[in-house]
Amino acid sequence: MVIGPELGRGVFGQVFKGTLRGSVVAVKQLKDKLKDLTQFETEITIMTKIRHPNVVLFMGASFDPPLIVTEYLEGGDLHETITSYHAKLENRDLIPMADAVKLAVGIAKGMSWLHQSIPPIIHKDLKPKNVMIDSHGTPKIIDFGLSEIQTQREIEKKKIAGSASWMAPEMLKGDVYTEKLDVYAFGIMIWQLFTGSIKVYDTTKYDGLQANVAFQAFINDICDQRVGPSYAAAHPKLFESQPPPSCAHRRVLLGPQP
Repeated sequence: MVIGPELGRGVFGQVFKGTLRGSVVAVKQLKDKLKDLTQFETEITIMTKIRHPNVVLFMGASFDPPLIVTEYLEGGDLHETITSYHAKLENRDLIPMADAVKLAVGIAKGMSWLHQSIPPIIHKDLKPKNVMIDSHGTPKIIDFGLSEIQTQREIEKKKIAGSASWMAPEMLKGDVYTEKLDVYAFGIMIWQLFTGSIKVYDTTKYDGLQANVAFQAFINDICDQRVGPSYAAAHPKLFESQPPPSCAHRRVLLGPQP
């Protein structure tokens, strides 16, 4: 395998464009050699179980150095698409509704497949930057580094994981959670997609505070519903702190139910 230019980087590592046996691939490389293999092994285990048109294709992995190889997706991520929609609205142009619907339905199909796996797979970090788009405009869910296989109906209390702006209240509060937290994140993403909203929350009120104090105040305000956009109108059941059993991606695909 030949590793080429860097495509991006995050907290845990970098992503490079590469070539494997004549095919262009994406190579995710962790920053440091692994001290704890558990999370890395979990990500690989989950990715080997996944085969769906709306989930990135896993092609291989290495432990030394720690690498994950997937298909290369040249269409950018959903955050870039939302940013382009925002620019259109700023210029009094229209969002390409057919394209937006295709993206929304594709993400819902991929998440529905994950949640209907036996046992269900919870992503836990669903957000625009974790949805890539291929050359045909098909969305594919990526980055399963925080995901877990739900081995019981409800997961016991665990540490906060994911990106705060898309986190469900039960995760932020440290309460018991299920795969429904992905449905909550999906609802926010769809609101962003159809409104061209780049930011989920207005965080200017926290300017001037120390980082840890600002983050805790932000979490408290979300949990107490003191801050947030009017996105609940998009699909009210997606944003309930205790969503009903029927609130699932497969139900979203079927449309409103009586």
